Amino acid sequence: MRRFLTTIILVITLPLGELHSYWAKDTRVQNWIITVRRPMLVSWNIKFVEMEVVTILYFLAWLFYLKNRINKTTVVTFLILSIIDVGFYFYNYKLGGFGSVYLWFALIWLIIYYRHSIKRLWI
Repeated sequence: MRRFLTTIILVITLPLGELHSYWAKDTRVQNWIITVRRPMLVSWNIKFVEMEVVTILYFLAWLFYLKNRINKTTVVTFLILSIIDVGFYFYNYKLGGFGSVYLWFALIWLIIYYRHSIKRLWI
């Protein structure tokens, strides 16, 4: 399991990064900040917390990185989809059908893994 810990951690970040969408229609405003009053929607509070946790997980994944085909494929796939995600953000924020990104993630991962194109990348 240690060999693939980077991939496991990165895959955990996918649903964690979408956790805030469960509260998307919640209109309650709460203050989660201890030292100052910064009331905001529950979904935004959750979004900011999940961003901090996901960042920690990214660095943990980096810390545990072992060079193998599965980890290389996962890291390259995350990089590709992160670039695509930035494009989608500027193209059409809150694009309908965003859940299809996970299908694309799986397809890109399989293509990279089985086409061995990962060997040409310097990771």
